[in-house]
Amino acid sequence: RVLYQAGQNNWAIYSRALWERSLVETTKAKTIERGLLQMQSLVEELDLKIRTKLIPHDDSEPTSRLKYAHQLPFIPRWELDATLAEKYMSLGVLRSAVEIFERLQMSCETALCYAAVGDEAQAKRVLLKRISDNPNDARALSILGDITQDPQLWNKSWEIGKYVNAKNSLGRYYYNPPSNSGLTRDYDLTLMHLNDSL
Repeated sequence: RVLYQAGQNNWAIYSRALWERSLVETTKAKTIERGLLQMQSLVEELDLKIRTKLIPHDDSEPTSRLKYAHQLPFIPRWELDATLAEKYMSLGVLRSAVEIFERLQMSCETALCYAAVGDEAQAKRVLLKRISDNPNDARALSILGDITQDPQLWNKSWEIGKYVNAKNSLGRYYYNPPSNSGLTRDYDLTLMHLNDSL
């Protein structure tokens, strides 16, 4: 109804409706490609601020254009970019996701993309730089622990920020320790860490 209404469209409602529809379409196998392309097009067009096919040109008065500014706040560009990158990452389009995450300076997400494509050395560099800039980033410490399989990093992440995934990783580590660690399966430690995460 919003997208196909007759007459003058309110640009804020129209663009938001397109965005929400594309988010829904990316959850279905038949429409995922169309939804993703529409998301990408919306992000690009909203940045260029030009008259396009998707976003109608609005010559109306500012009072009309801003009528719903408080009820339907406009999504910031960085949030649109981050959502698009998350969709790319979930679909395996990692190169495009990395480019967006690097531009947004989202270090943890960038490292996860590099790790997903097998470039663990680059993922470590990104995380170490993030930790050197912000030593109290519990999430970065935990992700670095996941890459290096270092329990000390998970413990530090838990001490600094009570980051739950660090305790989950510790539980998995002690349940199924790496062969080069010299450890055997320890149910008590596993249960302790998993209970802490709960």
